[in-house]
Amino acid sequence: MKCSVLVLLFFLLQISLFAQDSLWNRLLELPQGKTRQISPQFYSSWRLNAEYSKLKLTQHIQLPDPNGKLLEFELSPGHDLHPELEQQFPEISTYRLKSKQNGYGTLVYSTFGLHAQVFSSTGIFFIDPVFNTSTEYYQSYYTHAFKKPQQFAFMPCETLPTAAYDQFKLHQTVSGICTGNVLRQYRMAIACTGEYAKAATGLQNPTIAQTLSKIVVSLTRVNGVYESEAAIRLQLVPSETLIVFTNPATDPFTGNSNANVLINESQTVITNTIGSSNFDIGHTFSTGGGGLAALGCVCYNPAKASGITGSGNPVGDPFDIDYVAHEIGHQFGGNHTFNANSGSCNGNTNSSTAVEPGSGVTIMAYAGICGSSDNLANNSIPYFQAISYDEITQFSHYGLGAACTQTLSTGNQAPQVWAPVSHVVPVSTPFVLTGMATDPDGDPLVYSWEGTDAGVTPAAWNSGQAPFFRSYNPVASPSRTFPTSAVVLSGNYKGTRGEYLPSVSQTLHFRLTARDQKSGGGGLCYANTEVNIEMAGPLEITYPSTTGIVWASASTQTVLWDVNFTDLPPLNADSVKISLSLDNGLTFTALVPSTKNDGMHLISVPSVSNTNSNCRIKIEPHAGIYYTLSKRPFTIVPDLLSIPKSQTQQLLTLAPNPCQRQSKWYGEQVESLDVFNGSGQILNTYKFIKPQNQGQLEFPTAGLYLVRFKSAQGYSYIRVLSY
Repeated sequence: MKCSVLVLLFFLLQISLFAQDSLWNRLLELPQGKTRQISPQFYSSWRLNAEYSKLKLTQHIQLPDPNGKLLEFELSPGHDLHPELEQQFPEISTYRLKSKQNGYGTLVYSTFGLHAQVFSSTGIFFIDPVFNTSTEYYQSYYTHAFKKPQQFAFMPCETLPTAAYDQFKLHQTVSGICTGNVLRQYRMAIACTGEYAKAATGLQNPTIAQTLSKIVVSLTRVNGVYESEAAIRLQLVPSETLIVFTNPATDPFTGNSNANVLINESQTVITNTIGSSNFDIGHTFSTGGGGLAALGCVCYNPAKASGITGSGNPVGDPFDIDYVAHEIGHQFGGNHTFNANSGSCNGNTNSSTAVEPGSGVTIMAYAGICGSSDNLANNSIPYFQAISYDEITQFSHYGLGAACTQTLSTGNQAPQVWAPVSHVVPVSTPFVLTGMATDPDGDPLVYSWEGTDAGVTPAAWNSGQAPFFRSYNPVASPSRTFPTSAVVLSGNYKGTRGEYLPSVSQTLHFRLTARDQKSGGGGLCYANTEVNIEMAGPLEITYPSTTGIVWASASTQTVLWDVNFTDLPPLNADSVKISLSLDNGLTFTALVPSTKNDGMHLISVPSVSNTNSNCRIKIEPHAGIYYTLSKRPFTIVPDLLSIPKSQTQQLLTLAPNPCQRQSKWYGEQVESLDVFNGSGQILNTYKFIKPQNQGQLEFPTAGLYLVRFKSAQGYSYIRVLSY
């Protein structure tokens, strides 16, 4: 008995020690009665062992993803604060993350707990405290899993030109910049109004340390993007605390809710307080709704602190990425990229860089704040569109931004990227762009294909004028389908925002960008390609391409398509490949490796053991990047002579069988029936208003037929021989 008790005590002790040694504990539900900072629709909930976590923030850490999995990351110093500032506030620590699954991110640990931003293969997600007043409970959520708060629905943003930036644009001829081997570091000064301090911390009397913690969370998330996207880091200056104001009654700002006033005060207060020679770029946080920034003002003494961002809820991804990163992008010379004129987009389009349809989705666009007819997404994706990358890197490498930067060697190298120079595609026909890249360091790469044509501004997304295609998060494949596979399968090439196939002749320009996504100076390079849309086409399947088509296994069928001059110059598609998909377009098997592009070909249908209603035909030329699919899925049924007996006698009878052109059927609650000929084609379909138990069938000629009955129990088949 004593032995059993000792064993039990030892077992319980091991459980207790294990529980104490665990950094994260999964929760099924969160405490009630408190206001959440962010309320995502999908998330995983966790409890953090705070004492244990401080001890474990050394070289490795486990972080929870939104699906409830713990991912392993390596930690390295973030350098978001100047070393003197770090020593002054040891309770604030910043890190860079690298996972074994090729993800990366940022992490901040402060008096407000842990905040992480992770770029993973499953998507971009955040880990934040659930409640502003507690560092115990956390939620992990994807950026797309929460709706932007109402206060972000209308966020005016303007840019102010600077004479020096205009001069730089006048002489701008640099192109082909790749990043990775050098990190450009700038001295960052972020001031804040007393209103911001109270709103960000949720406290009536916040301290400088508490307010600084919130500023650092925002800056670290911005740096996570700028480091990997443009090899730029913003480091808070040693004298940062002199411009962190925590009391609205005593701060030097009068324009908290007036952007036109605050932007001038930002330049004056930051410059006069810490000295113009002690920072390279300045910015002020407030609670006023909107942003304003001088365009290309970094390193330019008369305007380098002319940047402000304000929100009544200045926390989370909508504030950090959609607005702070956006306004800082203006300060580095980046213009707006959306092409719309509704909601907050009204009057803010920049015609030469309006390369994203509608609201756009990248950092320098207006995701979620244009009118409902233009919004492509609720939140931005944390990447720069190709044209934004050009503007920001040209400014930081060869423009004003090169005058004050500190360059640091990263030991990283940019990828080497290749894409074909040009392609020819018929109108209203899907196509696929493919390139390739290698990384000198052997780093895994992700890719994005984007359009770079501004077109008419502002233009409705379905106007038939560029831009046509939206941006997406980078993926592991160097190929992209235009429009997306989902749109191609729908057969509606003009009904989806950001996925609109051109229907008139024109030349489109695209860029393939490859990223290694390294923190501390990501490697990024690109290649451009041209797609000439010709008036020939569209290449289009006409049979099978409607609903209700059924083919029998091992039968011979005729595939028909409209050639529409695709066999003539300049397309010259004299031969095509015909393929079949049995999984609604996910994969294809070649039926005819090569045949003349003449609009018709006989094929042999492969045998299937079970009825398959997810079949599609694909036709693609050998010398092109375009293709066409059956607009609707069709059905392939087992050979009429090889249908298993179990499928022929399910609560049904048909007599006489064989019959002389007529027979009577009997069943239970039959909802509909189809009559197929020996080639698997539907001859007749009968749909009943009310389920029937019997009926009469007629067969037009002698031969073998298949009758398919549908009832509440499913499908049943009966073979019938007519003579």
